[in-house]
Amino acid sequence: MGAFLSALLLIWSMGTALAVEAATVRIGVLAFRSLEQTEARWQETARALEAAVPGWRFRIVAMHNEALDAAVAAGSVDFVLTQPEHYIILRNQHGLTALATLMPLAGGKPVVQLGGVIFGRAQDGLRDLHDVAGKRVAAIYPNSLGGFRIQQWELLKAGVNLPTDVARLEFLGQPQDNVVEAVLQGRADVGFVRTGVLEAMAAEGRLNLEQVQVINPQSPRVFPQLLSTQLYPEWPFLVRRGVPEELSKAVTLALLNISPDSAAARSGEYYGFSPPGDYTPLEAVLLRLRAHPGRLEHFGLADIVDKYALPLVVGLSLLLCAALAGAWLLFQDRRRINAALHRLEQAEAAQRIAAVAFETQEGIVITDASNRILRVNQAFTQVTGYSAAEAEGQTPALLKSGRHDALFYQHMWSDLQNYGRWQGEIWNRRKNGEIYPEWLTVTAVRDPAGQICHYVAIFTDVTERKAVEAQLEYMTLYDSLTGLANRRLFRDRLQQALYTCIRSRQYGGLLFVDLDDFRYINDTLGHSRGDDVLVEVARRLVEVVGEAATVARLGGDDFTVLAGSLGTDLAEAAARLEQLGEALLQVLSASYRLAGGEYHCPASIGVTLFMDQRESAEELIKHAELAMYQAKEGGRDGICFYDPGIQVEVSHRLELERDLRLALQRGEFFLCYQPQVGADGKILGAEALLRWQPESRGLVSPSLFIPVAERTGLILAIGHWVLESACQQLVLWQQQEATRHWTLAVNISARQFHQAGFVDQVREALLRTGADARYLKLELTESQLLLDVEDTIAKMAALRRLGLSLSLDDFGTGYSSLAYLKRLPLGQLKIDQSFVRDIGKSDSDDAIVQAIIGLAGSLSLEVIAEGVETEQQRDLLHQWGCRHFQGFYFHRPMPARHMDNLAGVAS
Repeated sequence: MGAFLSALLLIWSMGTALAVEAATVRIGVLAFRSLEQTEARWQETARALEAAVPGWRFRIVAMHNEALDAAVAAGSVDFVLTQPEHYIILRNQHGLTALATLMPLAGGKPVVQLGGVIFGRAQDGLRDLHDVAGKRVAAIYPNSLGGFRIQQWELLKAGVNLPTDVARLEFLGQPQDNVVEAVLQGRADVGFVRTGVLEAMAAEGRLNLEQVQVINPQSPRVFPQLLSTQLYPEWPFLVRRGVPEELSKAVTLALLNISPDSAAARSGEYYGFSPPGDYTPLEAVLLRLRAHPGRLEHFGLADIVDKYALPLVVGLSLLLCAALAGAWLLFQDRRRINAALHRLEQAEAAQRIAAVAFETQEGIVITDASNRILRVNQAFTQVTGYSAAEAEGQTPALLKSGRHDALFYQHMWSDLQNYGRWQGEIWNRRKNGEIYPEWLTVTAVRDPAGQICHYVAIFTDVTERKAVEAQLEYMTLYDSLTGLANRRLFRDRLQQALYTCIRSRQYGGLLFVDLDDFRYINDTLGHSRGDDVLVEVARRLVEVVGEAATVARLGGDDFTVLAGSLGTDLAEAAARLEQLGEALLQVLSASYRLAGGEYHCPASIGVTLFMDQRESAEELIKHAELAMYQAKEGGRDGICFYDPGIQVEVSHRLELERDLRLALQRGEFFLCYQPQVGADGKILGAEALLRWQPESRGLVSPSLFIPVAERTGLILAIGHWVLESACQQLVLWQQQEATRHWTLAVNISARQFHQAGFVDQVREALLRTGADARYLKLELTESQLLLDVEDTIAKMAALRRLGLSLSLDDFGTGYSSLAYLKRLPLGQLKIDQSFVRDIGKSDSDDAIVQAIIGLAGSLSLEVIAEGVETEQQRDLLHQWGCRHFQGFYFHRPMPARHMDNLAGVAS
């Protein structure tokens, strides 16, 4: 309260400087979200200042970066609330002063620091700072601290230089929502925003945080928001030069006295204001990034000349006078003149010797202390293509290739300044644009006073040496016959794959390929023809796997294939690896044309899966080799898994797939029907459920054979059979009075729905069977509707024109937006049984089910709950407004004749 009274006294002390009519004070606020949101957020703060500082009206003006710069330059704002880097720029350009530092709320707690967030799409798997290299990056603008500069500094420390080390760096402007939308829409791979933006968008319902992956996540104990960088002081509140001191003091006291429970703090989503923070660490970062508006990190010779120009002119004039005096004395003393002439002759001789030494096979460049080229030799011209006339007067940056970042050159100049010498390999660019490597030695030359006066650089073009080294490296890592990776390189890549699988928790696979009849070709046709076969085998293997896997030749006729990212499910990984092996067997079983004839050389393949590092790379190769020998013992030209459990599972699945291909021909499929009832328990219709009873085994669960049918494409033929059978059953029901009005729901798979001609297929089934389309209901899942939105809507509309109805199955398990849902010509929503199962026990499931029922009502859609198994579930659903049910509480799935019995119809 004392501070508040002090503020009142200060305002009173302004005396006649205040007019009777309140003057307007403009506060410029940098908007990192929309202008409307920003102005609305700070209006209460303006009202709090008006209450605390009588006689003044305070107006909030939200602006983006460029507009705020112009307003400060024009003097049209008195106070400014902006981000720290912008403060440093405004302080240096216009003399603004920090009065206080904002303390925003994050997770309900005050924070006095901000940071930056580097993020990508969750499915892209970017986690490390090095993953940003080569990606498309989006930010708001270069001088945004939380939106670009902090992230630039973190990446530079990790060795990733912006913009040279990324595919594209694009500045999208305010608000920062633009960056998030660009990443989610695939227009950028990586985005930069300040802390709090992602959480704010999530709170507004515009972002699901599971859609994004924070890169280089940090977890400070006292910081509650997503973070990728170090933390720096929060936004400062600034005053423009020329604002009355009494007003500045009054505003400062008023800001510091804003309480956390005030309307201003609640509207502005902050805890209050604190005395100005220490922005020195931020200035150090800007210096290292060469982004500081008023200072340089290093104070060089050019800066000295600029600062001490007059003393230097006076000193040089005095030196000139002294030189003239000395010349006059030499003129007066011939002996001294003759001695000087003799020394001059000696100097000329030394210069001639130096000139001969200057024209060596090594390139030489001499520069002054400002790094301007004074002289080059002939070897320089031969290597670079630049003549002496073109080079002299330029700087060595003339040769810059762009391959080295600023940090590389900073280290070079640091060594020259501290040790007087730098030596190393550098990539430069010739006049014709060709980039070449050179071995460079730079030496600093100092004058008698110890100051650097020249630099001498001597370099040698090492292009040929690098080529020889590359060839030697290639010979040590690649097979000379086939060009494939050899055993050493393959072992290294396998070790890397092991580490990758540990981090990603995905399976990787190794296939060991051995040719079955290669020895016969070698013995009968000779080693030259055998080599031809090995080269062709290598070509076929690479053609099959492409860039998705590594192919190697370990020696002789032994090849290996390394496949990664096979997924987190063991069975699925085994299936994908088996498919790859089958493809390899197929191409290797094709004939080879040798010596005018055709020869066959099939292969045996051993397979092993891995996810962790329980085995070394060599052990995994051995496991795959042992599995290969098992394949040979099993009859050759086949595949065998090392893990007996996987081998058994693969065998069972192959057997299941084989039987499934014959099931339609054998008539092994049949339909069961689960009744759907109304609120009074009366049967309104049923859902058709597919069942399979093979001759060679018992009843097979749909959860086992449906995925196989989907993967193999058999689901198209099976789905057509189900549709035809359901229409036939519908015709039978329509012939009886008791079942005439029953509806029949048929599940449609994604592949079946999206195949060309599906609508025609449904139309023909209705015409062929004579079924009434009004009683046919097709159930579609959310996930399959999202594959192609416009095609889905057009297809559903065409189906509705046939007269049938559409139900959205498993609703709530997908990611349908309300805007999208409104466009779909649906007649019914089906609540998934995973939500129904725990109603009455789980508050979240209760809320979800009630929300779905309410949503269906607002969209005028019928709603049905599946998986109803208890009376409590039925009663709760009925209480919440659901009037259609399906589940074991009412009836289990049954044959058609039992359905007829329920209706009182004789079968």
